[in-house]
Amino acid sequence: MTNMHNKFPSWQTILGFLSTQRQIRLIKSSTLFHEKWYLEHYPDVAATGMNPASHFLKFGGSEGRDPGPGFNCAWYLKNYRSAILPGLNPLIHYLEQGRELGYLPMPNSPNASQDELSESDNFNPAWYIKTYQDVAQGSIDPYQHYLMWGKAEGRKGTPPKVQIKTGAIAFDPAKENVLVICHNASLTGAPVLGLNIAQLLGGKYNVVCVYLWGGSLESEFREFSTHYMGPLPQDDMTLTINHAVDLLVEKFLFKFAIVNSVACHQFLPGLSRHHVPRVSLVHEFASYSKPANAVSEVVRLSSTTIFSTSLTLEDALALDPGLKDYPIHLLPQGLCVIPADENASPEQRLLEEAGVLRLLRPSDIPANTFLVIGVGFVHFRKGVDLFIDCASRLVKSDPQLSFRFAWIGQGYEPDRDQDYSVFLQDQVKRAGLLDQFVFMPETRSMETVYKTADLLMLSSRLDPLPNVAIDAMFHRLPLVCFNQTTGIANLLTEAGLDDACVAPYLDTPVMAEKILAFARSKAYSLKVGAELQTIARKQFDMPRYVAEIERLAISPGDHINT
Repeated sequence: MTNMHNKFPSWQTILGFLSTQRQIRLIKSSTLFHEKWYLEHYPDVAATGMNPASHFLKFGGSEGRDPGPGFNCAWYLKNYRSAILPGLNPLIHYLEQGRELGYLPMPNSPNASQDELSESDNFNPAWYIKTYQDVAQGSIDPYQHYLMWGKAEGRKGTPPKVQIKTGAIAFDPAKENVLVICHNASLTGAPVLGLNIAQLLGGKYNVVCVYLWGGSLESEFREFSTHYMGPLPQDDMTLTINHAVDLLVEKFLFKFAIVNSVACHQFLPGLSRHHVPRVSLVHEFASYSKPANAVSEVVRLSSTTIFSTSLTLEDALALDPGLKDYPIHLLPQGLCVIPADENASPEQRLLEEAGVLRLLRPSDIPANTFLVIGVGFVHFRKGVDLFIDCASRLVKSDPQLSFRFAWIGQGYEPDRDQDYSVFLQDQVKRAGLLDQFVFMPETRSMETVYKTADLLMLSSRLDPLPNVAIDAMFHRLPLVCFNQTTGIANLLTEAGLDDACVAPYLDTPVMAEKILAFARSKAYSLKVGAELQTIARKQFDMPRYVAEIERLAISPGDHINT
């Protein structure tokens, strides 16, 4: 009797046939296989009459024949042989595995520059497809697309060079993780606030800090975090930030993220995509934020948004009334503490304090000189020109009084900045203030500044809730400001101190009169200073502020909470 099993192929044979047919279809569907090119370059294959794709699968790949101009079999086998099973066609390996692993189908052009060689040799097809969705939706191989069109269009073949670095605090796997994002690491308001938030959260969480641009606080961000990232490459910020977010959420499971300032709004789409709860802290006015819809985007993409003052909240709602339907809360920030420079020795700190004192109160000025300070980055928004205008009025107001004025902060560069600094320099000269006015750089010795000064003039045109004003109030230092320019003005008006401390909008004559009242009476200065300190202690509690941020991050709420 004939064995019936011999009449039919084995399952192994059938599976092998199906696998071969699937691989042939895969080869044919790939833009890396060019049937006409294959036959023209290998006429012996054409002479056999064999299907080109079938020939390449069975013989061509192992013989070092290329499926087309975009794939080099010999080079691929040489570079990735250890990852390819014996007998597996190199193009099949690339299409099924290599592309996802970041392998290249061919070396770069021998005529390319060294920079191009470096970028193309590191070309990451998986990242390229994920980043450029139009390529993912097409049928062309990503490396071919990059060489033919992508590079000329300015697309990147490799991910931005961002790195998660280890901070000074040991990572505790038993703790949950939180992310704190700041726009820079400078010794200015929002970064100092972000640093204080990170420090207070560090007792309960593993805190990961990110900052876009560098600054003098970089070592402190490292000190108060388990991991940190920054500064980031600036050439394509959207691409860089999206990649940074992907790296962060791949490494950490975040309980929530704190996005500190509108300047960090580009982080929100990526965090939202990865379903990370997002608390955004808005310190800016919507009317001057860039791009024009930045604050609206922040509110709409955040799990909850915290405004520091009613002034900024009202400004945002006036521009976009629809924001009232999103979770929004009003919460004044707490008192920030500028950490001491750990890299400076006690001797260096003493030298800095002495240098600050020499600038503020030179030895040749009268002991009773009334010292007025302004603080902040030198910018039109900070109203440095208004500060100088008030100074000019004060020195002319009473010949019996001696005044000195100091603006403390970065950005005064008249040799380089022809848009603002050069005009401020000229204004000081023309106002006859050269002997009574000094610009000095930012300093960590602000404690010395507050103890030495007699009054803080908050000359800003727009400044929601500046740390410097809160600091001055805690130090019992009298301050004056303009109405409708800052949340500090609203706070002082509510406390009944508007007559003493708040001038009409940008009214420098009235501002000068209010400062003159303080200069004429030490008792008046002490009385108002004590009242300001009482207000500050009641309003600005940093531990309470951070605890409320944490609560809202976990339970964002539904409506505006004032």
